[in-house]
Amino acid sequence: MPGADAFALVAGELGMLSAARLFVNEAEAAGGHGAIGDLKAALGSAFPVLDAVAGRALADDPVRAPSITPVVEALAGCTRVLFVGLEVDCVEPVARALAAQVPSATVGVILDMNLPHDEARVRANLEAVGERGVSLVPLTSFQRFSGHKSALVTAIYGTDGFRAAVCSSWVRIFGPDARTQFRSLLGWNLLGAPLNEYPRWLSETSASDFTELISGRSNAEARV
Repeated sequence: MPGADAFALVAGELGMLSAARLFVNEAEAAGGHGAIGDLKAALGSAFPVLDAVAGRALADDPVRAPSITPVVEALAGCTRVLFVGLEVDCVEPVARALAAQVPSATVGVILDMNLPHDEARVRANLEAVGERGVSLVPLTSFQRFSGHKSALVTAIYGTDGFRAAVCSSWVRIFGPDARTQFRSLLGWNLLGAPLNEYPRWLSETSASDFTELISGRSNAEARV
């Protein structure tokens, strides 16, 4: 059974949801629902996204890779896209799709500094995405992505329609300046319902922060 330190490191380098899907899939392959239940019991209270993904798997409603179609549609015309918080299951396919549509598009990521990671390893993995790669952007440099063809995108780990769980970097960036400097502020709702566990490692923000909320459900591509 992997420990909390191992999951935190993978989450820091892949993203909370991407890491949770990986760990739950590995547990299922090793021991079916019993192993998923053990993983949930061991780490779920410390990592609420993992708890949610494991709970969905136990209910035979697995969290699949999010649909990128509505996000790519919402980003039409953008030449600079900055992801606040890393989710490789989201960033990599979106970056490739944008590059195919707008070869000059620039994609960047601000990491969640609450999570441990090897920055050199994360940078190397992102730079290998597509022909242009994805750059790591310091929190203090986010405004260089601003402009009338720009967008901020962040994962939402469940919302009740009023409050949304997001990575901690989002609340350090969002403000009146962000609204005026970026064309779009997109919240990508990857889990749908609010988290059952206290949102450790995450922050809560108002759903009204965003110019658009987009569903991450791969079987329901309509915006929510």
